[in-house]
Amino acid sequence: MYKEREEISNNTEMDKFEMNENDIVEKSISNDTNFNQSVGNKDLMSNDVDKTDCECAEDNITDTAISNELDTDGSQLVVEKQTITNGANDEITNPQAVDTSDKKVLRTRILKTILLLLFFGATFYTIYAVSKTLSGGNIASLKEVLSTPNPLYMAMLFVIVGVIFLTDASKYAVASKITMGKFDYRFNIGVGVMGRFYDNITPFNTGGQPYQVYQYYKRGYPVSVSTVIPLVKYMFELTTRIIVCLVLYIVNHNVLDMLPSAQATAVASLTYVGIAIASFGPATLILFSLFPKAINKIIRFVLKLGYKLHIVKDFDKKSEEVLEFLTNYSKAFKQVAGNFKGIVSMFAVSTIDSLLVMSVPFFVIIALGKTTPSMELFWDMVTLNAYSFFAASLVPTPGNSGAIEGVASMAFAPMQMADGALFWVVFIWRICTYYIYIVLGLIKTFVDFVKNRITKRKMRNGN
Repeated sequence: MYKEREEISNNTEMDKFEMNENDIVEKSISNDTNFNQSVGNKDLMSNDVDKTDCECAEDNITDTAISNELDTDGSQLVVEKQTITNGANDEITNPQAVDTSDKKVLRTRILKTILLLLFFGATFYTIYAVSKTLSGGNIASLKEVLSTPNPLYMAMLFVIVGVIFLTDASKYAVASKITMGKFDYRFNIGVGVMGRFYDNITPFNTGGQPYQVYQYYKRGYPVSVSTVIPLVKYMFELTTRIIVCLVLYIVNHNVLDMLPSAQATAVASLTYVGIAIASFGPATLILFSLFPKAINKIIRFVLKLGYKLHIVKDFDKKSEEVLEFLTNYSKAFKQVAGNFKGIVSMFAVSTIDSLLVMSVPFFVIIALGKTTPSMELFWDMVTLNAYSFFAASLVPTPGNSGAIEGVASMAFAPMQMADGALFWVVFIWRICTYYIYIVLGLIKTFVDFVKNRITKRKMRNGN
């Protein structure tokens, strides 16, 4: 992790200062980040912190900018820190400046929230339009859909959503146990939920990892461990999801026969392309760990070809970055690979989590009533959801929104359910697995913002 500190001005006297995450300005994702350097500089950063032996107080920082930059697979982190100038005391002596700054932050957040709501409105309309077309123009009202609910499966749906929170946190906890020797479970629940929140509002689901890395570091984890835990969790989760889905495709290979021929072909084609692309990352890392020289030659050849096609601007720089990233991740992979119990635990938890997530539509359909539960229907719904997951993964919208609802609507349309309930099945399913994280994340963000304002005012008033 890069850490650059500007010299503290003589006019600024501070023995201790505490950094609050609400004063952090997160920058956009960058492909030029060097993972190896971020890990390699951990000692320099640690020594710097030990020298100063201080914690940043929010009100004494005016020019703080932490830049979390990741390349598109969310695996590289650079943290740059520029702090304390002569203006450090101005924030206390000039309340008007603080109020202006807070108002700007508030306006920015309100604008982002409005844009996010507009995007979700467009997604909502997509679900409605596709469902209406597939249902022959028949969409029941919510009152009609909930007129004969199944209380048992309604309760089971709530339980499953809660268990998904726990299984997701368990993956971080197991990764923490492997790398640090402690589960830290309660902390990892918050890390998992907020990580999902940031993933769900950023393209390609990459926004959560910078937040998680920072939270682990703030918790006292070493820089290298803070960076590796989210990566290990992500790679095991993705690898397990791919394996589970492939098994479902093979075992329940006739499930797409329920769809019209054109739709079945489209869903299958998009799924296989999506799963091939998703498999590239884990496969490359595993092969590099086993055959570093051969994979390095292949990567250099691909980058050289990209350079000649003017896709890659700087061949030497990019090849060095890719090699350093693969080398460091290979070291982390080997460290984890040495813990057999940890690997089994991670795969087991990830498998349970994947099956639970993909089973949610089944429980939604049964919970709405008018549908008789069966194991055949259960596995059909799980498999169709597995198809929709990878078929929509090619679309870089936050949470694959719009695409995954459209594909799922096509996949779920032939299933037995209440008349006109398709729209509500898809919508409630997305609430349980996607929108719930956004709602919780927005609530926490708002609460933290209010707390930060109150703390600043108390410190300015000398309370």
